[in-house]
Amino acid sequence: MNSTFKLVKADVQSGNTAEKPSKTENEKKKEKNKRKKKRKRKRKRKRKTQKMKTEMEMKIAADKKKKKKKKRKKKKLTAVVKQNLFSHKQPAAVIAAPLIKHQIREDSVELLNVKDIEIEHLHCKNTSLQGKLNYIQHLLKMAVEFIKDN
Repeated sequence: MNSTFKLVKADVQSGNTAEKPSKTENEKKKEKNKRKKKRKRKRKRKRKTQKMKTEMEMKIAADKKKKKKKKRKKKKLTAVVKQNLFSHKQPAAVIAAPLIKHQIREDSVELLNVKDIEIEHLHCKNTSLQGKLNYIQHLLKMAVEFIKDN
């Protein structure tokens, strides 16, 4: 082990070292430019992904605002029940007005529910009548064909 160490030491002293050949200036510049370009590409990709994230966040925020506006714009339809708020006694009617308004709202909701039920019933009735009409038309066609054949 000591002998190998001495050989290496002797080689260093004599100038016979096994170093890598030094790179030229052009090669060093090329490598430096490669590293720069690589860093530049990384930064560009990072900026692009950040930009896409911010755009998506902006779209999501805009969609939420639109939904809120739509919810605000939507109004429930109410049927108004006409009632005489003022009777011949003025003061009593003024006192009872808030109670009557509350009652009108409840009545209007009940009216809407009744109307919806009636509409569904009429739709069902309409479809059954259309089925019967189609059946009768079919029977008439068959009767006409039977008469033509005879």
